[in-house]
Amino acid sequence: IQNYKEQLEKVMAQGEEKAAPAEGPAAPALLPSSLTGQVTAVQGETVSVNVGSAKGVVNGMVLVLYRGDQFVAHLRISDVELGQAAGVIYDKRLDPRQGDKIKLPSVK
Repeated sequence: IQNYKEQLEKVMAQGEEKAAPAEGPAAPALLPSSLTGQVTAVQGETVSVNVGSAKGVVNGMVLVLYRGDQFVAHLRISDVELGQAAGVIYDKRLDPRQGDKIKLPSVK
């Protein structure tokens, strides 16, 4: 997580351009229709999850963290690898913790 936190700080220092999803015709077409996983680590406002680019996760993607039937927080992904990703939480209602579940937000 420390490595993710350092990388995230670099990206944030350089501006939101690098954290934003790539613009172009391929980016929207590759987004998954469903996605589930769980939180693997939490350090401050940085959260790591056990899904990555192999499951369609991209920089800038927003995920929902939940515990049972309770909303925990939103997570904006800023660092993606093949089998894992990390990002910063926002709209926090509960403190995220290892084992919390993740999913894509509902589209209304």
